[in-house]
Amino acid sequence: QFPFSMNGTVNQVTITATEGVQNTTCSIEIAVSENYPPMAFPGRVLPDPSFDEDNVALYPVGQGLEYYFLDQEDGQNLSYTVVPLNSNVSAVVSQNGTGSWRTTLRPSSDYFGSSHMLIRATDSIGAITEQTIIVSVNSVPDPPVLDLPSAFTVVEGQQIVLNLGPY
Repeated sequence: QFPFSMNGTVNQVTITATEGVQNTTCSIEIAVSENYPPMAFPGRVLPDPSFDEDNVALYPVGQGLEYYFLDQEDGQNLSYTVVPLNSNVSAVVSQNGTGSWRTTLRPSSDYFGSSHMLIRATDSIGAITEQTIIVSVNSVPDPPVLDLPSAFTVVEGQQIVLNLGPY
């Protein structure tokens, strides 16, 4: 934590990189905002979702994302994004008509396993906080597929053995 006396100040910082006897210097300005970033709501942990493959899931179940985050200046009036950490499960965040934020989770076709995602809450100034969730997509057996020809030819009075292996 920095001293509160630095809130609202702009500070000059000089960075020097040295290699042997040579060095280079760069100066930058760092503005210290009076804004506090959002935080996880105390005692409320985002649940890790679990659902079956080839289905779409609405997340979180029950309360919206706004239930899990809080901002000192903006309260629960935050915006949300989801960052999938791999390509197996996609996510789209939207706000419904009542102001509740939900994420639609969609796994790739026939994908099952675990995927990590970042849930990001952003306040009106652009400060963020993130929480990682683990999305579990459960394996579901696919039904067998039979792709038979439309007809077989059989000679009357003769026995035929059909080999269905290729189908």
